[in-house]
Amino acid sequence: MESGYDIKPVPKDRRTFTFLTLFAIWFGAGISIAEFWDGALLTPALSLPTAMVVIVIGHLIGNAVMGLIAIEGEELGVPTMVLSKGALG
Repeated sequence: MESGYDIKPVPKDRRTFTFLTLFAIWFGAGISIAEFWDGALLTPALSLPTAMVVIVIGHLIGNAVMGLIAIEGEELGVPTMVLSKGALG
């Protein structure tokens, strides 16, 4: 039984996600996962306001990199796992 999914690039006219959609997905995923780890490490070492500022700045920098994956995914028309296949083996 065929699922209809493939790792080949999706033609531009059949794509449903835009750059903004993919960027939002990856940016949001990065923020959600990193919140607990950052808070657990920084809050005991710094004051709460300072820790919050550091966390926000770190998220903006680090998750912008994750969000930029959306550019290549949108240009090539392939999912992130397919894009990272060469780098991850």
